[in-house]
Amino acid sequence: MTVVERYLTADGSGLPIQAEHRVIAATSVAVHDEVGEVGDMAVDFLRLFSDSNVPAATAVHNFKAGCGANGTGKQDEQAQIEENRRNYTILPDWFVGPARVTVAFGGTTPFRARRGDAWAAVDVRWHSQCRVQDPSIGCPRVGSEVTTSGIDWMTATFDGTSNRWWLCDSDYQGLGGTLRGFLK
Repeated sequence: MTVVERYLTADGSGLPIQAEHRVIAATSVAVHDEVGEVGDMAVDFLRLFSDSNVPAATAVHNFKAGCGANGTGKQDEQAQIEENRRNYTILPDWFVGPARVTVAFGGTTPFRARRGDAWAAVDVRWHSQCRVQDPSIGCPRVGSEVTTSGIDWMTATFDGTSNRWWLCDSDYQGLGGTLRGFLK
């Protein structure tokens, strides 16, 4: 950017002359589509989660270590996915809707009061087959099929050092169905 200041001054004999002061500088500006970036990461995460063949570590690739509830959001989410993979196989008729994103730096999500700079709410439905027999998680026998639907709430934070958005937490709000212990 160049800033030019033009002004009148006097020459050596006292006559007015036109002069200018010129400054040249450069700056960088980062522009982000918060809604698009957070929404895309949220949907990407839920689609990866919905494929039981995808390793948990791959599903959480857009989560930032050290953020989320107690600073353990990424590791908590990865552990929950690993437990889900042990107990269920998600069948291919799952549904992940579009993300509804709210940007509110330092805000709090409506569900479980998680802190974040933004959050996404995504309607989901999973139809799964039980890999274990455990009635406490909705699996009366191996091979039983169970369905759950609800909203997945994901918090996100903007990290200036990496100049990008990251997911921090994911919380599933079940809205009924036959699956009680479904972790996500």
